[in-house]
Amino acid sequence: MTAITTSAIITELVPNPGEKEILIETAATFRSDRDQVQVTLADHGIAPEGVISIKGFSMSATYGIVVTEVPRTEVYSGVLFISGVAAVIYPSKKIFRIVGTSI
Repeated sequence: MTAITTSAIITELVPNPGEKEILIETAATFRSDRDQVQVTLADHGIAPEGVISIKGFSMSATYGIVVTEVPRTEVYSGVLFISGVAAVIYPSKKIFRIVGTSI
């Protein structure tokens, strides 16, 4: 898998001390079968075991259609790894919404 941490845009939506919510937006060239987003949770105030939910969305090349999808995820040593749906191999922009508890 190719890590795309530098080309993903990460926005903190809920910056309160108890709950954190971040939004990750990838480039339209993200391919679910080979690309991966890596997020160091502590950089965004989320505890290593604090991820509550992750929702995934995919956009068409023209940004006209948005569909929900269940991304493949895992947390290892405080780093969240997110990949898209393996069956979807065409490039598309991905949006991942992560909710977690703070450190």
